[in-house]
Amino acid sequence: MGENMSREVLRGASDIAAVVQGISNEQEVQAMSKAPENSMKSAMTPEQSFFSVFCIEALADELGLTGDKVYKLLTEDSDILDSYIVPHYDALHTQGRDYIIRELTDMMRGQGVLR
Repeated sequence: MGENMSREVLRGASDIAAVVQGISNEQEVQAMSKAPENSMKSAMTPEQSFFSVFCIEALADELGLTGDKVYKLLTEDSDILDSYIVPHYDALHTQGRDYIIRELTDMMRGQGVLR
């Protein structure tokens, strides 16, 4: 039972990461993971995708918003996801949750997408 539960959790996280990347089916996910990194500007590694989901959900929890709303704030109302979170993954993912939330909310306020 524990192994099946772990597989389901990983599958769910993969589905969420695919949505963050704008990918709708498993074949596209597999193709992207095999594509050269520079073949698509917005391509993320699986680690960056999972981290992006973590950031979105942590912000949603902290701000009392839905994940969808936070995703919109980070992608449509600003370019924070593609211009900051993904490119700075290597440094950001080593920080704690509180630091990441503080950093992202400060950036969101600075860009006028959060009051």
